[in-house]
Amino acid sequence: RPRGATHKHARANNPVDPLVPNYKLPSYELPPDATPKFIRDTLDVSDIDGTRSKPLYRFPTRENWEVRDIEGAKAGWKPRHKRVQKEGNPR
Repeated sequence: RPRGATHKHARANNPVDPLVPNYKLPSYELPPDATPKFIRDTLDVSDIDGTRSKPLYRFPTRENWEVRDIEGAKAGWKPRHKRVQKEGNPR
C-alpha cells in the first residue's frame, strides 16, 4: 500500500465509541392490516323453510336422578313396622 492511502474498509470518517456505540439500524414500519369488508354470510340458509333439522327428542327429558318417589331410598329410612316400634307409644 502506498503511503497515506487508507484501507477501503476503514471507518475514519465515522468513528464509533466502543463503550457507547451509536448505530443507525435500518427501520421498517408495518402497513395497517387490510380487513375485508363483511358483505353477507353466503352459507346462512336459516331464512329458507325446511333447512333446519327436527329436534332429536320430541319431549323434554325427565329428571331421572330424583328418588323422592321411591320408598326406602332415603338415608335412615326404616319400614313402617320398625318405626312404630321405636317411635310409637310405649306399651
